[in-house]
Amino acid sequence: VMQGAGVGQVVQAIRQRPIQKSVDSPKAVNIFEVDKFWEAEAIYKQPPNKLRQLEYYRDSYQPLDTNRMVNQTRYFKKLLTLTQKHGIKLIVIDTPLPQIHYDLIPEKGLDQYRKTLAEVCANHGAHLLTPGQEKVYDLNDFEDVSHLNLQGGEKLCQNLFQTLTRDSTP
Repeated sequence: VMQGAGVGQVVQAIRQRPIQKSVDSPKAVNIFEVDKFWEAEAIYKQPPNKLRQLEYYRDSYQPLDTNRMVNQTRYFKKLLTLTQKHGIKLIVIDTPLPQIHYDLIPEKGLDQYRKTLAEVCANHGAHLLTPGQEKVYDLNDFEDVSHLNLQGGEKLCQNLFQTLTRDSTP
């Protein structure tokens, strides 16, 4: 990064930088040229999952903070009520987590979370999808202990597409 340069100067410098073709990428394109963005091919290589934030989540769940869950549920209900009021059909996705993350959550807390989520969605006419409860995701599908990486995101999109098209067919 150029010391003391403005954003415009940095972007200009990036645009002018020669493009080096990667051995892995058959087509190198300067994605900062708007008209060429869609021609670019992904060359991102996923680093191994180092379970970042594991301690943070362990501390969040041990002991389980039921007051936090009650508060989050209250605001979730407000959101669903608002969408209902405005005629917005909502799809709620309980996104997957790696098993090591689920293992951090006391079983009683996870059961209560899933039960509450299902009840609140049903009571407010929201469609709940639970791809995280399907055992198709492994640690290699995650960037860290809670966020999907590119591979996991593709699995999730395929899962959601199959579920939504299956649910919408007569």
